[in-house]
Amino acid sequence: MQSTYSDLAIYTRQNDIWTQTGTLSGFTTPARFMEFDHLGNIWLGHTVRGVYQLQPNIRFDEIESVKKITEEQGLPASTNRIFNLDNRILSSYADTLYQWDAIDEQFVPYTDLSPYFTESGTISNIQPAGNQKYWIIKKNELNLLEVHFNTKKLLYRVLPEMYNFRLVESYENVIPLNDNLHLICLDEGFALLNLELADQSKYPRPEISLQKIVVKSRDESQEEITGTALNDNKFANTDNTLNFYWTTTQVAGNRAFFQYKLEGIDNNWSEWTTQTSQEFERLPAGSYTFQVRSVGSNGLLTDTMSYRFTIKKPWYLSSGAYFLYVLIIASFVFTIRLYISRRQWKILSEELEQKHKKTQLDREKAEKEIIKLRNDKLRSEVEHKSAQLASNTMAIMRKNNLLSSIKSELDKQKKELGKKMPTQYYNKINKLIESGIEDEHEWEVFEQLYDQAHGDFFQRLKEKYPQLTPSDLRLCAYLRMNLSSKEIAPLLNISVRGVEERRYRLRKRLNLSTNTNLNELIMTF
Repeated sequence: MQSTYSDLAIYTRQNDIWTQTGTLSGFTTPARFMEFDHLGNIWLGHTVRGVYQLQPNIRFDEIESVKKITEEQGLPASTNRIFNLDNRILSSYADTLYQWDAIDEQFVPYTDLSPYFTESGTISNIQPAGNQKYWIIKKNELNLLEVHFNTKKLLYRVLPEMYNFRLVESYENVIPLNDNLHLICLDEGFALLNLELADQSKYPRPEISLQKIVVKSRDESQEEITGTALNDNKFANTDNTLNFYWTTTQVAGNRAFFQYKLEGIDNNWSEWTTQTSQEFERLPAGSYTFQVRSVGSNGLLTDTMSYRFTIKKPWYLSSGAYFLYVLIIASFVFTIRLYISRRQWKILSEELEQKHKKTQLDREKAEKEIIKLRNDKLRSEVEHKSAQLASNTMAIMRKNNLLSSIKSELDKQKKELGKKMPTQYYNKINKLIESGIEDEHEWEVFEQLYDQAHGDFFQRLKEKYPQLTPSDLRLCAYLRMNLSSKEIAPLLNISVRGVEERRYRLRKRLNLSTNTNLNELIMTF
């Protein structure tokens, strides 16, 4: 079948001649890629418009449905390549191969072919080679696989660069002429591959061995390591630029191609190269595996040569250094925590001290307030006692004055009446008056009030001057009240002159000099 600008043309081979025997109408866009699936659907890949799925009618003369495959079916919009691999419909885009899932009607990633390629890149063509064999073609690599259901076997690989020829870009193709002869389409002609002659299984497989390592230090000095010295695969951190040299047992006359990879740095193998050395500069500390592989005369990979080595950590990244860092950090954290703890304790202590001072001040203030209240109370009591004392004193004075007046009047009447006033009655009345003037009970009340008002005045006076008589104590009390001699006279029931005489005797008992004021001494006692 051929895609044309009108209908799909159907050809039949008769006597080794292809003859058009019919058309399939309903799709008029020419497509480069065309494949059939196991359900009879036709898959077309258009260079610009992408991928289509066509469903013909039962008579196979008309297209009943046309379905454009879009991103909703899991295929990138710019994909236009369609292949058939063992009845699987495949499509490629970039480094990914997709398979059509007829049940879910979706394209899903297909990874079964990935292990058979030595480099990345888009699969440009899958060409049947007969007897369940297929050429899987990339830009710089052709792989012949034998496919039986889920079992695949790589039979042969061609690397065009090994033979100095170039495939037709975007139109890479291999045409099988028979089981052994295959025609490879080149940019400037054709190459004929005879698999029977290319079978080199009777020859030993090429081997790769590490020849030497040139180690460069940061100070630009270098050292060459060979032989058994290669077993010492640990290098100092300063010796971190390594140049690997290797050799192969490839048959003389054949170009040797290599791929290398440094595990720990590279994720993919390098491009194919003919060089037999590779330098890696300034490798960081860590463990690495340097790998090299080649291709034999049949295009298949040789065994991989591997060399494991380690770049040691610098001293500041060693276990001891880490322990020291942990110790320093722990000490720093401990110091900070100790500082914070001490500062918090200091702040707490200051707060407690402030609270204590405030409590102390409050207590002192309260005590002062209590003392003030007590003093006020005592002052009030003293004032009250003083008022009582003054009132008592005035009452005594008025009483004594009254009694003295009565006595004077009684004496006057006695003198005028003479014997008319019985002496017996006169003496009795006079005795009652004198007993009223010298009432001891009144004095005891006075003394009690006086001591309460003036803080045990009599007791203190008696202790310091035990020679004082009761009359002296009375006089001291009246002097303390700042009473004049005239006011004192009726209280003591004597004359003013008698008061002055008693003051004189009191000075003598107190042993006062002429310069000492008696009133001031008693007032301040």
